[in-house]
Amino acid sequence: MTAVPEIAFSDFQIKRNNTAHHTNETGDSRLFVRRGQPFFITVHFKARGFQPGQDNVIFLVETGPWPDESAGTKAIFPLSKALNKTMWSAALENNGSNSTVLIIHSPHTAIIGQYQLKMQISSGTKTTNYNLGTFMLLFNPWCADDDVFMANETDRQEYIMNDYGFVYQGNHNWISPCPWNFGQFEDDIVDISLKILDKNLNYIQDAFKDLACRNNPVYISRVICAMINSNDDNGVLQGNWSGDYTGGVSPSAWNGSVLILRQWFKSDCQPVKYGQCWVFAAIMCTVMRSLGIPTRVVTNFDSAHDTDQNLLIDEYYDLTGNKLNKEKKDSIWNFHVWCECWMARRDLPPGYGGWQVLDPTPQEASNGTAEERKVFEKALSRLHKGGPMIPNSNRNENENINRANETSANGITPSPGGSSGYTPRNQDPNLNRPLREALLLLKFKLTESPQLGDTISLVLLAGNLISTAKTLKLSLSAQALKHDGKPAQQFWKDSVYVELRPHEEKILLFKIPYAKYGPFLEDNNLIRFIAIGEQSITWEKVLVEKDVNLALPTVAINFLGPAAVDRPCKVEISFSNPINEEIRDCQVLVQGSGLLKKQVKLNMGTMKPGQKAVVSFEVVPCKVGYKQLQVNISSNRFNGLKGFKSVVVKP
Repeated sequence: MTAVPEIAFSDFQIKRNNTAHHTNETGDSRLFVRRGQPFFITVHFKARGFQPGQDNVIFLVETGPWPDESAGTKAIFPLSKALNKTMWSAALENNGSNSTVLIIHSPHTAIIGQYQLKMQISSGTKTTNYNLGTFMLLFNPWCADDDVFMANETDRQEYIMNDYGFVYQGNHNWISPCPWNFGQFEDDIVDISLKILDKNLNYIQDAFKDLACRNNPVYISRVICAMINSNDDNGVLQGNWSGDYTGGVSPSAWNGSVLILRQWFKSDCQPVKYGQCWVFAAIMCTVMRSLGIPTRVVTNFDSAHDTDQNLLIDEYYDLTGNKLNKEKKDSIWNFHVWCECWMARRDLPPGYGGWQVLDPTPQEASNGTAEERKVFEKALSRLHKGGPMIPNSNRNENENINRANETSANGITPSPGGSSGYTPRNQDPNLNRPLREALLLLKFKLTESPQLGDTISLVLLAGNLISTAKTLKLSLSAQALKHDGKPAQQFWKDSVYVELRPHEEKILLFKIPYAKYGPFLEDNNLIRFIAIGEQSITWEKVLVEKDVNLALPTVAINFLGPAAVDRPCKVEISFSNPINEEIRDCQVLVQGSGLLKKQVKLNMGTMKPGQKAVVSFEVVPCKVGYKQLQVNISSNRFNGLKGFKSVVVKP
């Protein structure tokens, strides 16, 4: 009777396969392969090897708790003479006396996830089954038939392989790069990403159907988008725009996605506290890249949040220039961050594939939950009706005289209770008044860009544009703004009367010291200055505003020696207290995929005004190539002081 070949062990050729599938950054302990591309396995036998004419081999791959062929979560296929790239198939690469090298090919439409690979060998009437092991199957931007195929290698390196980058913040006049550790190749991130999929509401309600849809990047994108925030489910991150982050972490203090994802996973999938738009988007970018979907983080400045979708943003001010918090939720965010993912759209007419806009920040309900409405970039240029968040291209603040005219007397509320004489914007004839009819010019200008701790020097230009003299009352004020446009407490106001001869311009200088504005700042260090000009005879009012971002001091980061794999290298960080008062609870947080296994936390205690602090620590790089170290410094007076240092790690 013929004996069945007995398997001694199997070798998944992890280093060879992971390199070929562009997943070698995840390490060499597990197999990560991409669909639509072959991978190789060596099977070693005990007594005798595989004999093609005598032995029959059948393979089985399965994923999920209830594998089923009809759902695509299970496939049974024989060892063939040639591969069939449209389905799961296997062939011989070479066959020796005691070992066989097999080629396994997955279809480009395969479901992503963790798979079991089993092998059945039969000879004559005897059959033996073996569990060869597990592997991860991901989307494949290198496969021309995959829906996430991206033709340009430079783009693939940026939107799949780059594990660090920048998220841009600030406003359109002051754009600030925030370094971010995406860390999609950390050894547990794919597992966490799959866990996120398993926690989504669709899986809970119908796991069989949910798993069957996991070959579709459109479906995966929508599920991940909903699961990044904690609205309606046990998503990854809880949003908080209140300014009070008790019981959690300030959104400005995060350096990267890895720590957040691990905390969510280790806490039995309880939402991590807290995040805002850039944190939501950066985490989604990490998850999508880890699964193989090309993704980028996009910042839109002066983002109009139009809750009732009438394409108007209504802002309310009292006569002192104080911006009011009204029940109406319209707002203009100084920046908003979302994700764009690259994929084909077979569910839409031709031409709509490519970058798809997905916004994981919970804002307006969509499809019955807080999952944001998905729109695609090409359609943005065709929209005749806006969505919840639209680029506010018409907002030009004090640089546009017509902007000042639009905020006319009818748009200024005399008291927080409102004005019964308010005229709706679309019925106000002043809104369409040509620019040449403007009677008055008001314009703000900074004498220099201020840094946190500086005295802010602000110039207001007042100009009479007609041939009649004017007496003008100027009411000025300032208040901190949250990055979503919501005002904080007014901390400064002043008023002056100005006489303007025909066509005369006057310049007024105002100085606001740190002691006046410092205690009121939000994490984003953004201040809005308002000036209301009121004529003494006609009572016509003009409003101008200027948003000022206070720059934070530079963080100096230096590697005190060459960076090489498995060799300790000392790093030095230094910065100075920028404000004229003592700061307490100074803390430095450091991350960097490939440089540090976990976050480094350094406590620096108290710093006197102007004091320079220097701290050092050691990194032991574990991966070669370009790497980035991200640093965040916080204290009782400020958060989100960022720094970064790029370095090339040698073998």
